[in-house]
Amino acid sequence: LIRRNTEMREFDRSEQLARAGIQWTESEPEHFSPEARAKMLLAYADIAFARPEYPRARALYGRIAAAKEFEGTRSKIGAEFQIAAVDRVTRHYAEATKRLEKLMERDDPDVRTEGHYQMALVLYDQQQYVASLEQLERVFVNNATHPDARILEGKVNLQIKRLERA
Repeated sequence: LIRRNTEMREFDRSEQLARAGIQWTESEPEHFSPEARAKMLLAYADIAFARPEYPRARALYGRIAAAKEFEGTRSKIGAEFQIAAVDRVTRHYAEATKRLEKLMERDDPDVRTEGHYQMALVLYDQQQYVASLEQLERVFVNNATHPDARILEGKVNLQIKRLERA
């Protein structure tokens, strides 16, 4: 519900729901797994990212990524990817690249796949289209139908064709 309201740009409603959820999970932590608590915080941080309040979003994602209680959760990894996304959209490419390279060292093939996709986005934003395509090829090795990667592949190919015509 929080994510849906965020997607619909109903930020006040999203934030209200997220705050209520966070209060609930924090008031009765024994009833919620670390993953559930981290997901609630991640949804709250996503609101700031969508607004776009990038410094606030980065700080909220950083809180999840740094918390020992979320060690080993998918949401912690998601927060790491979102920090890289904030760095990318704020044009802090070196920081985004460093974080993504660290994530791609993990043994989890899904994390590596997402890392390659996110790296392709960083390279695309820097107009390094051939390098972006190389990262996308690594995505397709593990997930041939990754929809966002296929869309980005089309965008990259259009940019390459435009450069060839110039």
